[in-house]
Amino acid sequence: MVPHAARADEIADIAKTLKAFQADAIKWCDSHKSEQDRQVQGRLASQPRTEELIYQFCGSIAGILGAFADSARSMDETARSLSTLASDTNERVGVVASASDEASANVQTVAATAEELAVSVGEIGTRVSTASRIVSQVTENARTANLKVEGLATAAQRIGDVVSLIQDVAAPPYGREFPADQLKRAG
Repeated sequence: MVPHAARADEIADIAKTLKAFQADAIKWCDSHKSEQDRQVQGRLASQPRTEELIYQFCGSIAGILGAFADSARSMDETARSLSTLASDTNERVGVVASASDEASANVQTVAATAEELAVSVGEIGTRVSTASRIVSQVTENARTANLKVEGLATAAQRIGDVVSLIQDVAAPPYGREFPADQLKRAG
């Protein structure tokens, strides 16, 4: 949950943008995780190493989203601190003229925090883009592996057919062996 979305200032705009980005990231991760799980279970059941790499990748995504959530909580704490500070500053303006200097310093802190947030959002976007590219690569690798497994299955079936043919040709007729004296007469 992203606080301060109901405010009527720049903090609210940042909070609303952050909330929308968070919802999209969670929805994207959930939909892609279940899709990946189905593909991994259906196509790569015989390849445990590939499946392990896919789960590690999902763990990495979860770690990135966890870091994102931690950043959001930290930003919430900072926003609460700034809100409290601004409230105190408004009370002090009426009492002491020097409080305006303190309010100016608080505005600069908010601006610096907003700049840091913009940089963080850009970095998160880059990570999400990289994660999407990796998912595409893993999916393509799974398709290639599936085609190879199908080819191996076809080759194994053909080898089995040849072995059966060789056994049929080598087996004595009627499932019994000829006595040695019959073999001498026959041949």
